[in-house]
Amino acid sequence: MCLFPQLWNELCELISKNPDKVKSLKVEPIIRQGIQRYSDQVGLLWNSLADFYIRSGLFERVCTPRRGYSGFYYC
Repeated sequence: MCLFPQLWNELCELISKNPDKVKSLKVEPIIRQGIQRYSDQVGLLWNSLADFYIRSGLFERVCTPRRGYSGFYYC
């Protein structure tokens, strides 16, 4: 069993719940890369991205994920 998806989820959870403490990371690309890479974790990662936006006060960035033509989710 590969632990990398679990570690990715833990990283995303940490950065999404502490946006005021994360200064040197580009959070959105990190979470979106996980969404594309780990299809079995898509729901958790979308929630992490929405949580990050909400806790950062970026309410206009929160959206409903939709499946694109390529099969990936997007906002």
